[in-house]
Amino acid sequence: MVKKAGYFLAVIAMGSLISILGCSDDKATNQFTPGPDAPTNLVGWALSTSSIRLTWQDNSDDESLFVVYRRQSGPWAAVATVAAGQIAVIYHIS
Repeated sequence: MVKKAGYFLAVIAMGSLISILGCSDDKATNQFTPGPDAPTNLVGWALSTSSIRLTWQDNSDDESLFVVYRRQSGPWAAVATVAAGQIAVIYHIS
């Protein structure tokens, strides 16, 4: 999980079933199984006041895509998708 300007960001691996969330937020971890192995080591770098570069370790070879989720104070919301096998994305905060 990455926190930037009051936002939390998480990445999950999607396959035929949903994987566990690849983040360290106690409220989100280990809630969904089975599925592709969850990504780990999610790290974010601020590129500007409105862009974050997210990287993670891909622990699965059977995901169909990754989904980036964001949460501020309410529920998690999907904000971006990333192709299978990729391990980075630049997320633009709107």
